[in-house]
Amino acid sequence: MEKLGSMVTNRLEEMWVSLREIRGEAHVELRVYGRAVSGEVDPLPGREAISLPVGLLPVLLRVLTQAQDLLIKRGLIHIPSPAEATVMDGGVPITVGLAGPPGRRDSREYPRVPLSVAVECRAVDPDSFWPAKPVTGEAKDVSIGGAQVWLPKRLPRYKQADVFMVIEGMIFRARAEIVGVELETKKDIRGGYYRHSLRWVTMEAHAKAALSRLVPT
Repeated sequence: MEKLGSMVTNRLEEMWVSLREIRGEAHVELRVYGRAVSGEVDPLPGREAISLPVGLLPVLLRVLTQAQDLLIKRGLIHIPSPAEATVMDGGVPITVGLAGPPGRRDSREYPRVPLSVAVECRAVDPDSFWPAKPVTGEAKDVSIGGAQVWLPKRLPRYKQADVFMVIEGMIFRARAEIVGVELETKKDIRGGYYRHSLRWVTMEAHAKAALSRLVPT
């Protein structure tokens, strides 16, 4: 068996995508593995799995894309397009491409709204069996495309993080890509904090509702 990738589903489980040979034919396998089990080095594979010939993988991807589009239309998830991937550059909203290092161009389609609320960020590491420790800081502005937060610890650029905060009394949870990290200048009063520019990757309906209380959609 060859592990092709994995994703964390919750604190105790993760899903592996693996390449496996079944009766002499290559199959793609999706299986849930237990994680964070005391005293165990390797995650425990679940009994049940979904296996399909590799030739059917494009068909599965098309079906998943159709399901994703339907969920977006229903407002259950939010996946920004490249035009929505907005970060800050010298106080000006800029657009960030989805592929590779961010490319920049001026964009005011989704302006940032200034705020000052406590934020908790937890780095997502699909190769780790244990959840990362949360880092608490302050969110300084937010938009439909992303946010800017200051944290006492530098999180890896181009990695993802789960973000939690309370906006206008509503709980906000979303997953974001860290598209930029900068150390604050000497002019800033928060010496030693890192400014993180975030781009929303996925957002649940209640999070989008919380965001809409501040940002017009």
